[in-house]
Amino acid sequence: NVLHNPQWFETLQYNADELPASLDAFVAIIHPEDRALVRQRIDDVVTGRSDAYHSEHRLVRQDGQAIWVQDRGRVVERNSQGDALRVIGSFTDISYQKAHQNYLERIAHYDQLTGLPNRVLLADRMGQVMVQAKRRGTQMAVAYLDLDGFKAINDRHDHNVGDQLLKELAAQFKATLREGDTIARLGGDEFVAVFADL
Repeated sequence: NVLHNPQWFETLQYNADELPASLDAFVAIIHPEDRALVRQRIDDVVTGRSDAYHSEHRLVRQDGQAIWVQDRGRVVERNSQGDALRVIGSFTDISYQKAHQNYLERIAHYDQLTGLPNRVLLADRMGQVMVQAKRRGTQMAVAYLDLDGFKAINDRHDHNVGDQLLKELAAQFKATLREGDTIARLGGDEFVAVFADL
C-alpha cells in the first residue's frame, strides 16, 4: 500500500477516496516524461539497490496542471531477501523554486526585450558551432548587424516605438534562419548571426 497524508491530497486536488492506495495509482499521476525515471528510483529502493529515495519530478494535479515536487524517502524495514517492506518519506511542492530557477536561467541567457540569445548564450553557441564545423569539416559564418538610423527612430518617436521595432526585427530574423543557426542581440541595435554547416 502507498499511503499519503491529507496535505498530499490537498496539494494534488484529490479527495482521499479518489486515488487507490497503490503504487500503480501513484505512478499514474507522475508526469509522463518523468515516469520511467521515477519508477526506476522507486524500484532501486524496493529491491535494495538503494536505501534512500530522492527525486525531483512533476506530478499532475487533478485539474491537469503539472507541479514540481521533491520526494525523499528511506527504507525502514526489509524482509530476509532484502526487499523493502516499509518505506517512509516526505514530499515538498517546489514549483515556485523551479519557476524562479527557470526565470534566472532565462535572464542569464536571453535578451529581455526580444527573447533572443544574449552575449553569454551567443558565446556558448558559437563555441559549439566551431567544434561541430571542425569535426564535420564544414565552415561557419558570423555576421554582425547593426541598424542604421535606429537612434533617429528612438529620438523622433520614443523608446516604445524603437522597442517594438527591435521585437519585430528579432521575430523576422528568427523566422529567416535555419535550425541550428543562431541570432543574438548584443544590445541596443546590434545583432550577431551565427550560421552553421556551410
